[in-house]
Amino acid sequence: MQDVAGCRAILPNLAAVDEVRRRIEHQKSEIVKVNDYNATPRSSGYRAVHIVVRRGGALVEIQLRTASQRRWAM
Repeated sequence: MQDVAGCRAILPNLAAVDEVRRRIEHQKSEIVKVNDYNATPRSSGYRAVHIVVRRGGALVEIQLRTASQRRWAM
């Protein structure tokens, strides 16, 4: 098991995804892992950014996607 909590943000465009990623990277939480499937899509075509952070001792996965990426993944 990688995480114990998670959240997904659906953003209007890739620029917003990049901006939210930068904000997360500048927070005090420890970043454990980043999977940037926008830069390197999965073989299925899946795209998004997944960031695992340690917050208060717990692992939290944050998924950042655009609305069109969300529709594709459904």
